[in-house]
Order: sequence, then C-alpha cells, then structure tokens
Amino acid sequence: MTRLGSPGKISMAQRLYVEVAAVLLSIAAAMASGPPAHAADDLKLITPGELTVVALADQPGTSFIDANGQNQGMAIDLMNAISAKLGVKPVYRTAAIAGVISAVAANQYDTAAAGLAATDERRKSVDFSIPWNYGQLTVLVRNKLPGNDASALKGKTLGLLTGSVQEVYARANFKETDIKAFQQQPAMINALLANQVDAVFLGSYDGSTYLARYPELSVGLIAGSDVYNAFPVAKTRPEFLAALNKVMNELFDDGTWLKIYKKWYATIAVPRQLLEQHPRLAQR
Repeated sequence: MTRLGSPGKISMAQRLYVEVAAVLLSIAAAMASGPPAHAADDLKLITPGELTVVALADQPGTSFIDANGQNQGMAIDLMNAISAKLGVKPVYRTAAIAGVISAVAANQYDTAAAGLAATDERRKSVDFSIPWNYGQLTVLVRNKLPGNDASALKGKTLGLLTGSVQEVYARANFKETDIKAFQQQPAMINALLANQVDAVFLGSYDGSTYLARYPELSVGLIAGSDVYNAFPVAKTRPEFLAALNKVMNELFDDGTWLKIYKKWYATIAVPRQLLEQHPRLAQR
C-alpha cells in the first residue's frame, strides 16, 4: 500500500490542497455576498467617506429642523438609509430652497434631501434620481374661495415659495392672480393666518401638516400633477447617480421606503405611480 503520511502529520501535497481550498472558499463567500454597494473612489464624493447633503429648515414632514436643532423628515430618513447602504456618513447643511438646485449643480453638495420636484426646467441644470414620492399641488385658505378652480383665485393674493414648482405652475396657470413670493414656508403660513394673503400654494404633504396644525385652514383647491420628488445630482456625477438609484430601488424592495413613508405620512395613501413602478410595494 502507498502511505500518504504518518498519523498526525500533513504532507506537503495535503497542506497545499488545504490552502488552495481555503482561498477558493473565501472567493466563493465574497461572490455570494455580492459586490460592495459602491467603491468610494467611483462615487467621487465631495468629501471621501461622507455624503454632503443640503437640506431645508422649513419643509414640515419632509425636510426641517426640529426643536433640538436636528434635521428631520421623510427625505432625511431616506438619505440616512441611502448613506447606510453606500457605507458613508451623511453630513447635512441647511439652505433656502431657492438656491438648492444651483448649489448641487456646482458640486457644493453631493445631493439634496428635500421635497424637490423634478421639473424640465430643473433638469437643464441637474440630473435627478428615480422618484421617491409623488404629490398634488394644494392651495390652502383661511376663508373659503368662491369656487374650486383657477378662476376662484382671480383678484386674490397667492403666497408661494420662490423657486418652487408651485411658483412655475402658478405663473403659468393663475394669470389673474397676484402672486407674492416668500423665501420660507413659516413666513408664508404666518401671512395667511394674518390675512396678509388670501391663499398659499404648496405641496400636498406640506399642506397636510399645516392643516393638522392649524384647524382654521382648509383646502381651497387642488391642482393635479404627475410631477414627482427626486434627489438632484450634478450632471458631472453619473457614477454617483447610478449608485444612488441602485440603493433607492433596494429601499423600495426591502420595505425600508414604506416604513419611512408610514412614519411621516400614515394618513396619506401610497402614491399610485410608486405602486406601479415598484410592484413589491403592493405586496406589503
């Protein structure tokens, strides 16, 4: 008989076999776990290892500063989840909505965590991620309007935010309305409460928050829109945009998006468009 070696001893051939097998097992394990969500160099972040994000201070339920000075809202929670999947730390800076798109386009920030509509005009400056929410455009009033269409705003003063999608819509559709632009939502809402404007124009999610906070307010009219909220990215950052879209799809599929949505907007149905785009949402 051919002896392979004495008991308790490993031959050179056996040792080589064990080492090769260990290497192969390591490779197999790495392949099974999948490639990393990103490579830091590929993302070309402004600060390596950090996601520099511009947020808003006054978009309730979506992107705002709480009483403790912390960034809060659905967009913030989504960005935190995205950062975790990318393996980076989110760092937030606050700015007014009017300058957000231009700042992202100039690579002052990697992206923005806010309710920003992906309009054609904004697409001239930045690219956008896949949609993370849809909403309607809502007119809030303190005193009932004479009707529920654009003609009801004839001769009225309508407050809205500078640079918002509501401003674009209002200037195109409310021709006989006096438009007053504000830099911040709280000032706009205070003007409505003080009867300094007849109505304010904002997104349905922000509107729902103010309706709950101020029972004297009501919905004057709703303007239908398929415009969606998305995260802006500079046109020079295709690698980052691809990674962002990849992890966002994962958040929709694994239930994270729905959990965050229900936290902030439990009383509002999930938008039909998102159910169509992400079939797994309908299964949850």
